[in-house]
Amino acid sequence: MFALIGIMCLDSLVKYTNGLSFTGVPDSALVIGGSGRVGGATVRWLERMGRECGIPLKLAVGGRSIKNFQSMKDRWRFQSRFEASEPAIDEVEFFEIDINDPNSLRNALQGHRLIVHTAGPFQQIREPKILDAILAHGEKCAYVDVCDETELCRIAHSKDRERLAINNEITAIISAGIWPGISAIMARQAIDMLQAQYN
Repeated sequence: MFALIGIMCLDSLVKYTNGLSFTGVPDSALVIGGSGRVGGATVRWLERMGRECGIPLKLAVGGRSIKNFQSMKDRWRFQSRFEASEPAIDEVEFFEIDINDPNSLRNALQGHRLIVHTAGPFQQIREPKILDAILAHGEKCAYVDVCDETELCRIAHSKDRERLAINNEITAIISAGIWPGISAIMARQAIDMLQAQYN
């Protein structure tokens, strides 16, 4: 699952952001909730894919606690001890984020061309604050979240937000989590792989 989130983040951006000023893959990514299980795995995969594909991607993690971020880095070091090439763990930056503080969000979002929101749980939330901050900020970027709350997804897909995203040239992929996001991506990846094999 985590591998596919990483693949989707890079692969989708190559496909969907060619019209933006930072053509192709972005040079910087912020993973909000990157100290958690899903977010940490996403950070590791983005770093690994960038390294293996020769894409210089500056990674940052946004979260509530530097202590949790340090724990994530320690787990990463332990998990990567047998990898052929060493990951750039110490190059990952940390931003303390309070999603209820617009200034905190604005400061963390600045300069990142890919924002991945994995900071759940999403249940009972009725306002997509991070997406709204990105849309208000107006800087061209791509946004991916793993929201699994049906009502929040419906709210995030509003016509007003869609219009803002189009006007600001922001690519927003909502609900790329496992239910149903990853399962759909798995099917798409399988089709692409089969087509490549038989063409």
